[in-house]
Amino acid sequence: MDVTIQCSGSTDPMSTGNATASDNCDISPLVTFSDVTAGGTCPQGVAITRTWVATDDCGNSSSCVQSILLDDTLPPSIACPGNVTIECTASTDPANTGTATGTDNCDPTPLFTSSDVTVAGSCPQERTITRTWVATDDCGNSSTCTQIIVVDDSLAPGITCPSNVTIECGTNTLPATTGSATATDNCDGAPVVDFSDATVGGNCPQEYTITRTWTATDACGNSTACIQIIVIDDSLAPAISCPANITIECTASSAPLNTGSATATDCDPTPAITSSDVTLGGACPQEYTITRTWLATDDCGNSSTCIQTIFVDDSTPPAVTCPPNVTILCTDSTLPALTGTATATDNCGGIPTVVSVRCHGCRWLCSGIYHQQNMDSDRCMRQYKHMHTSYYNR
Repeated sequence: MDVTIQCSGSTDPMSTGNATASDNCDISPLVTFSDVTAGGTCPQGVAITRTWVATDDCGNSSSCVQSILLDDTLPPSIACPGNVTIECTASTDPANTGTATGTDNCDPTPLFTSSDVTVAGSCPQERTITRTWVATDDCGNSSTCTQIIVVDDSLAPGITCPSNVTIECGTNTLPATTGSATATDNCDGAPVVDFSDATVGGNCPQEYTITRTWTATDACGNSTACIQIIVIDDSLAPAISCPANITIECTASSAPLNTGSATATDCDPTPAITSSDVTLGGACPQEYTITRTWLATDDCGNSSTCIQTIFVDDSTPPAVTCPPNVTILCTDSTLPALTGTATATDNCGGIPTVVSVRCHGCRWLCSGIYHQQNMDSDRCMRQYKHMHTSYYNR
């Protein structure tokens, strides 16, 4: 009887069947067979033509033919590598994620192949790969299994903070001046770097400390932070500018409203400006020199000074008022007690000294003082009025 068996089955007559024979005389004729094999459509498919021969003891024989077909219809068995989660930097090649294994009933080396279907994840660096493995034997029988590969980004970027820094209070505190953090990520080529500041006041209004927290965040939301300390210091004194040196009359006020005030600039918008005076006497009581030291002090106690010199001058003569002209008898006294006394006032105060001189035509007086002759009385008086002590004509 013709028979089809799996390629892995035995072709021995015990499996495929034996011919039987009977003879009219020989009760046990000899039964033998011979095979002719032909290749099939694949290495494991074989067609065997088995010729059976029955021979009796007298050499008489007869034969029949049996067809045995070895077929391969069973697919290989296959086992997928386990599902795996890997970092986005890791290779998704089977050398890293695993390879399917399997066996076949006839083909000792079935072929293993794979194909991927990729679905994007919640961020650019994450995805899921569905890898279908196929095991195929030489006769085209195949079987499949599926492996899930999750590509994950769970590592935060690496961040490097700029150095801690101390700057003057007028300096810009933005990163262009104080430095910026840098960051690298295992998967995101350009992680976002940002910062936030927390400020604590210092010992004075212009001094404070900024705690700047730098944060690097990749496209999958992983983040890491570092801290930079920025100290804002006020160690510079205000820049002070004094009013110009000045000469004033002794009647003028020497207060800053009249002589000018110093100005100053600083981190402190309103540094305190004060002054102190040292006075040195001049050539006369109404003249003196004031050395005024201006001091500018900011809120942090830094200070600077400048000097203004104020010259107080007395260049205006006293104003004198003579007693009225008088006619007296030749026997009367000509002393001021009888004829009257001049009075005088001075712009700088005090009591000017008033003296009298006889001036009968001013001839002897002016001759003695000016070495001139024939000076009239009016001219004599004009000369004396130009002197610091006032004179009047008696």
